[in-house]
Amino acid sequence: MFETPSRYSAEIASEDGYDALSISVHWASAGLILLDWLLGQLRFLAPVGTSRAAVISTHILLGLAIGMMLLARLAWRAGPGRNFGPESGLIGRLAKATHIGLYGLIGATGLAGISAVVTRGLRLFGTAITPRFDF
Repeated sequence: MFETPSRYSAEIASEDGYDALSISVHWASAGLILLDWLLGQLRFLAPVGTSRAAVISTHILLGLAIGMMLLARLAWRAGPGRNFGPESGLIGRLAKATHIGLYGLIGATGLAGISAVVTRGLRLFGTAITPRFDF
């Protein structure tokens, strides 16, 4: 009934959808966000000491990677990325609001992480990078 291509090719993307790079960055972002969220939620299951410090350090580094990927996504979307133009009607407005909201939530989460690092100090894999800042 419906023909589904076995792989997503650049030819299909250029005619009918997003380009391969946009799709790859989308799923890489989603995977990193999920992994980072899981590390943040489950960090207390790691034993106190080196193991927990490694989980928290990995969580921080993944958060930085997500922040850099967010900036790259915004630059890609504003520049050469696949843009379809505004959809009309309610669906178009909801799609735009959803994208803006998700980008805002990702950015706000990153800022919350940065503020936590500033107030608690940054230690990556047992090495102090920045001191604790007490108000």
